[in-house]
Amino acid sequence: MSSLLSRQSLIVALLGLGLSAAALATPATPAERDAKITEHFQQADTNRDSKLTLDEFKAMKQKQHAEHAEHREDRRDNRRERGAERMQEQLTKADTNRDGQISKAEAQREMPRMFEKFDQLDKNKDGQLSKAEMTTGHPRHR
Repeated sequence: MSSLLSRQSLIVALLGLGLSAAALATPATPAERDAKITEHFQQADTNRDSKLTLDEFKAMKQKQHAEHAEHREDRRDNRRERGAERMQEQLTKADTNRDGQISKAEAQREMPRMFEKFDQLDKNKDGQLSKAEMTTGHPRHR
């Protein structure tokens, strides 16, 4: 078995391995899809011999894997930021007296799930939840 892949073999391999099914699905016409495949092939064919060695193919897959991991991390960071923003909005809404803490009555009115765990979260038993108490009570911060 040869360790070189032709352009045609690459197309089959890329489709079989799911090379960016999204990237290949994005082009509207067969010509655009072929141009995209050719572009991927040319990027992978580092020695420009119109064939891919197994090493070139593996390097291409490693690069794609790294790019996908980076995109996943970016999406995860964005979700965390949106979650923090939503939490801050909820806390601002719940803190009706604007003292920077959530009382049991405020939690009962505006944050029923937090109210259910209020006594557990209120570590210093002062009847108020500080931001630190709310944060440490969150499952992601334990």
